[in-house]
Amino acid sequence: MKLIIIGAPGSGKGKLSQFLASTCAVPHISSGDIFRKSMELKTPAGLEVAKYINAGKLVPNELTTMTVLYRLEHKDCEKGFVLDGFPRTVAQAERFEEFSDIDYVVHLVTEDDTIIRRLAGRRMCRACGGNYNLLWGAFEKCECGGELYGREDDREETVAARLKIFHELFTPVLNFYKARGTKILTVKSDIKESAEDINNKFMRQFGELFK
Repeated sequence: MKLIIIGAPGSGKGKLSQFLASTCAVPHISSGDIFRKSMELKTPAGLEVAKYINAGKLVPNELTTMTVLYRLEHKDCEKGFVLDGFPRTVAQAERFEEFSDIDYVVHLVTEDDTIIRRLAGRRMCRACGGNYNLLWGAFEKCECGGELYGREDDREETVAARLKIFHELFTPVLNFYKARGTKILTVKSDIKESAEDINNKFMRQFGELFK
């Protein structure tokens, strides 16, 4: 199974991607994870990527595509993959189309107001990295006793700016695949739905395709 997952920050896209990768027994390929790993290892590509990320800029299309396609050439991707965060531009989609076909685009739809409220309530543990959300309870400390904090990039104005960029980038990508007749599997995410709720909803709608 070859899948592309499209969803805004805070929509549950990462968790759904991991769930589908596990369900299909294929790798979960996140462009963000690849970038972070290459930067950590200080590979030539990683050093180049770092120049853009550290400057708060988008990694150029060609560098992004080259980095992801290199990962997809690994043996564990022979039976398929779940792409999370790629392609994020039409240019990347066109280049990827030359490399491989896909079975489905999974489109996780979440209202912007929902995402802003969801991320504004997110808290992380300084000690163990655990995740909580004030939408599901009045959490004061982590189960491990660690202090909970809100991330800077979860502030309302920051999230709104990230969503604007998301829509500008991914709406053309989604239209690109629609124009090519690619099957789009759309699932809607509501305000208090957990990642598990979203995964279960997806399987109720489209589970037959993954048996």
